[in-house]
Amino acid sequence: MNFKKLFRGGKAKLLQGLLAGMVGALTAFVLFFPGWLDHWEAKTWDWRVNMLARPSLQTPKIRLILLDQNSLDWGKK
Repeated sequence: MNFKKLFRGGKAKLLQGLLAGMVGALTAFVLFFPGWLDHWEAKTWDWRVNMLARPSLQTPKIRLILLDQNSLDWGKK
């Protein structure tokens, strides 16, 4: 198969994108299944949450109501 001819023309970018995606997915699976990414995931979790999570403005309209079975039984009586 002539790879130079294959990577030229209108379908070249699609083929290159598919190839890059397959290589990336294969690499991720190879690193994920033995658990090699677990340590890195734990180390970067706090950093990613702090960088990407944007707190919203506080509002007094939000209420938290906690109900358990005893509370439901009390309310039924």
